[in-house]
Amino acid sequence: MRTKRINNVLRAFMFFVLLAVTSGVMAQGYVIVDYKDNTNKENLVLPKEQVKKIEFIFKNRIECEIDTIFLPASSAKNYYITGIRSYAPLTAAADCEWADITLRRDSSLSESYKCEYYAVNITLQANKSGNDRIANITFESEGAESVTIPLIQRKQVSSFFEESFYNSGKWDGEAVKEINSLIQWNDSIIGYSLFPNFGFTLESYPEWIDSVKLYCYDETDKYESVGTNASIGLWFKKNNTATTREGTVVLRDMNGEELKINLKHNPMSSINVRKKMNSQILNSAAYDYGYPSLLHIRDVMTADLTVPSTGYDWYINWACNRYMGESYVYSQYIWNAYRDLIFQSNLLLANINDDNIKEPTIMGAKVEAHIFRALFYLEAAQMYEFLPNDKTSNINTAGNDVLNLTLPIVKEPVVPRNPVIDIPRATREEMVAFILEDLNVAEENINYTSSSKDIPQIDVVYGLKARLYMWIGDYENAKKYARMAIENNTGHVMTQEECLSKSDGFNTPDPWMLATTTCPGDAPVQTGIENWTSWMSPEAQYGYSSTGATSMIDAAMYARMSDTDFRKLMYKAPAGHALESKVPYINAAWGAELPEYAAIKFRPNDGNTVDHLTGSVSSVPIMRIEEMYFIEAEAAERLTPGEGTALLADFMKKHRDAEYTIPADVDAIDEILFQKRVEFWGEGISFFDIKRANLSVTRAYEGSNVATDRTFNTDGRPAWMNTCIVTTAKKENSAIEGWENPDPSDCYQPQW
Repeated sequence: MRTKRINNVLRAFMFFVLLAVTSGVMAQGYVIVDYKDNTNKENLVLPKEQVKKIEFIFKNRIECEIDTIFLPASSAKNYYITGIRSYAPLTAAADCEWADITLRRDSSLSESYKCEYYAVNITLQANKSGNDRIANITFESEGAESVTIPLIQRKQVSSFFEESFYNSGKWDGEAVKEINSLIQWNDSIIGYSLFPNFGFTLESYPEWIDSVKLYCYDETDKYESVGTNASIGLWFKKNNTATTREGTVVLRDMNGEELKINLKHNPMSSINVRKKMNSQILNSAAYDYGYPSLLHIRDVMTADLTVPSTGYDWYINWACNRYMGESYVYSQYIWNAYRDLIFQSNLLLANINDDNIKEPTIMGAKVEAHIFRALFYLEAAQMYEFLPNDKTSNINTAGNDVLNLTLPIVKEPVVPRNPVIDIPRATREEMVAFILEDLNVAEENINYTSSSKDIPQIDVVYGLKARLYMWIGDYENAKKYARMAIENNTGHVMTQEECLSKSDGFNTPDPWMLATTTCPGDAPVQTGIENWTSWMSPEAQYGYSSTGATSMIDAAMYARMSDTDFRKLMYKAPAGHALESKVPYINAAWGAELPEYAAIKFRPNDGNTVDHLTGSVSSVPIMRIEEMYFIEAEAAERLTPGEGTALLADFMKKHRDAEYTIPADVDAIDEILFQKRVEFWGEGISFFDIKRANLSVTRAYEGSNVATDRTFNTDGRPAWMNTCIVTTAKKENSAIEGWENPDPSDCYQPQW
């Protein structure tokens, strides 16, 4: 019914568009009348003096697209159909005793559509006759031809149907016999919509389920008569053990048929953290697909990744430094994402105790929680830390100095709207100590290996320590732990074949240290367009990137890369370039349509460019061993000039460009960071290096491929890289009030 309502609304919209068009044409002496009632009449052209006849043509009819109404055998209370319109008061009646029909006039929509707009309410008596019942509903309005719609109430058959049968409105087909459900350890409730034809009873359920509730209408007989709104809710306690729970809920309908809901309740693990990484945060926008979206947000704040000017670019405000203050959704998204991820890590840790920690798998879950919490805090702390810049002061509007303040350290699973906490923003030193504590616990207690790159291992612990020490300028330790990560690496440096693979390029985690992987059932995949592949793979013909919001490498960055560096083949070469014919597209014809400098680095899963349920089921890199080589090189160069460039040259010649040489006229640190930015283009890492090293963002220059609305040139790190804490955070945590980062919105003006 929802689809039909939408169609009705569209028809009404077109009707009034027509009136607007005809009123504009009248001055020319005639009016075109476009029939919208499926009568197959040709459009009618009337002289201006006959314009009054148009009112007669349009008003004397009843509009309703519904052909047949199918209802279940059970008694349906207040079943309704929307979108019935007439241009005079409407009446409706059924020619039977088992269906009561009433009309509900929607005054708001009637006013909006300038007509009589109704919803039809139907109340049924239960059909226990064993046969379908057929009646007619007749709608009448003064001066209009009546409209009759058949009403069919199905006979009493099995209660349990697939959703597709319910959506068809016919309640036929094969009944469902079994449902298999996997429940995560921290879930407390799960519900099922059953779409029944008739009522049912609850026969049995496992003892570890606390309670079961049937959502249905009470009847005098023992079976619940549920109409079209049947559902069952199951409540249970967290499974804070290392043992899988299994059991079955049995429902029985009045025909004696059973529905079995087979439950598998997983033991404690970090699954809730990992699933949250690929969950929607605000359910509000095309950029809402979880942790991977944060990587893209950071990248559009640099100069390395840009997007053509298009109405499809939902990241435009981050790129243009608009609405970055505490009251806007763009800051809210970042805050909510990290808050929710940290909450899940804290929730896991809070449920580990002296009893269950004895189990090796529980200890493993504890280690994973500490690693993930360290990852999230390390990233968020760097984003929220206020550092000096060319536009805003560290003395905020309240007169407080926020220099080097990060974000509050919350160790408990605090849910928003709980009693307000009072935890101030941590200094850089306090945050470093806290993150190191997490990583030290993980390093000392890690007791597992895993083939899944979604689960962090010891090399990730060392990698996070290397990132941490690089952030604070402790180059000795940064170099030390980068080398330890390399020596304990569970993957390998990606080869040219792996990087340029049309089917597996940057969507398969085997070579990496840590990844986040979407599953076919994850909401971002199911949406089709609100996911990583949609935004980062322009070869995926169903995504945002393919419709114009194509991620491109900065033209100056591309020009600086050597033509012998195979990484340059991840981008569409400009016309006439020596590499123009060498870029390996999945589909050459589609590739020819992409804008110059378009990135094909991230391929749709399995090279599938047309089916989002396959192409979007991919992995996103969080940490690769290549990063450790660059951290080691930068740290070494800062400690001993010349040592780092030697390490860089060795890496580049072995793995990226056999002809690589250090440019003579380039600063060594700048060259190391540039090659690192090339290596991790699109992976959300360059933001941290630009902010940490106080690099300028330059988008306005001759030959730039950056859209004019974001052609900002900064003097050092941009002010927008000091992320604002949002208003809702201050409501949850009173200690933040007065200690906010200054709002950087619109403090730069486009140069062109």
